[in-house]
Amino acid sequence: MGWAGPLAARNLADLGADVIKVESCENFDWWRSWEATQEWIDEDGAEKSPAFNSVNRNNRNITLDLSNPKGRELLLRLVRTANAVMENFSGSVLPKLNLGYDVFKKEKEDIILLSMHAFGSTGPWKMFRAYGSTVEQSSGLPHVNGVSSDPPMMHHIAYGDAVAGLNGVSALLIALRHQAKTGKGQFIDLSQVESLFPLTVHGITEFTANGKEPTRNGNKS
Repeated sequence: MGWAGPLAARNLADLGADVIKVESCENFDWWRSWEATQEWIDEDGAEKSPAFNSVNRNNRNITLDLSNPKGRELLLRLVRTANAVMENFSGSVLPKLNLGYDVFKKEKEDIILLSMHAFGSTGPWKMFRAYGSTVEQSSGLPHVNGVSSDPPMMHHIAYGDAVAGLNGVSALLIALRHQAKTGKGQFIDLSQVESLFPLTVHGITEFTANGKEPTRNGNKS
């Protein structure tokens, strides 16, 4: 699951949304084992992680085997009662499960699907997997961060997740407003890399217009 999707869902839950997190019966969200200790393992460790609990608070949870017809039907029953579905898998996961916007829309005409793939749902990189550090490096942001005498500097190991998660909240709130006014759903294709582009746009624009490679200017506050 990572951070981007759960962060977006948590913020929506904090605003009052009824969020149901769906996890695999066998492969739980790996954040459940973040900084695991032997004490956690001995005492139902899957519920102990502060990191997991911080980004999944106010959620309800269910485990489903989506490769099993019964698990799939239970998921689609949830979709029929939902306003929106959110996922931040790599681009290959839903197609392998024969799931996606067209499938969900057949179950509920006005459903919203927010997909938060690292590189979006189209293009040559759409199937690539990535973590927050991959997303930040792919955006070019480290190249304009830091001082000129040092190598490019990342903001955070998972900065891309946080920015994409907050963009996901905004996108879904707008879609929900549109749904309430028009009765129509939509597919939201959110690229996590593109969510970081506003932070690098000055360098991209300067290079495109003038061929000048952007420099790292340090802290000018």
